[in-house]
Amino acid sequence: MTVAWADLAATLGAHPFNLDVQVFNGTQTNSDQLLYDSRAARHGSSYTARFTEAAPIYLFGHPWTLVYRTLPAFKLDASAEHAPQIIMVAGGTAYVLGLVTLHFAKIYREQAMELARRLRHARKVLK
Repeated sequence: MTVAWADLAATLGAHPFNLDVQVFNGTQTNSDQLLYDSRAARHGSSYTARFTEAAPIYLFGHPWTLVYRTLPAFKLDASAEHAPQIIMVAGGTAYVLGLVTLHFAKIYREQAMELARRLRHARKVLK
């Protein structure tokens, strides 16, 4: 079967969405089943992809496997990389502020109750 892989590459673009794309004949992802690799045009890189996905598809009764890998350009920004720490600090701060608020609410409630008790006592005395 003759496939115009150059046409496929032109359709996908150089690196669509900062992804590396491989097309395999069948469901196996062995190098002997590899039909297209967008990395072939680039120099060999030892980059380990952050995300990888293999998706088997069936076209015209024939199985194909598409493998997508992120390229180095697909990088999370600094705030996204530190999101767990930011969430932890923000959550801890909100928790402490909540505890402080409850503490002062308890103190002011006790003071208000004492003041109300004194006012009731003063009313009884003035009657």
